[in-house]
Amino acid sequence: MGKKLYKKLGFVTTGQILQHQTRALEEAPSVAIPAGLTPRRVQAQDAPTLTALESSASIKPCC
Repeated sequence: MGKKLYKKLGFVTTGQILQHQTRALEEAPSVAIPAGLTPRRVQAQDAPTLTALESSASIKPCC
């Protein structure tokens, strides 16, 4: 239904989104922190690195 409306309004298909889901986790899995690393809170100066990591992990061509 939505696709016809968007087409009528002049929108065109340019790609495809694939969505994958899993069941809800009852409990977060434990994570072993490698020796020599110390967890810390994210800081403002971490933004460029985190943005790059997020982009590399989620923006992938599907076809």
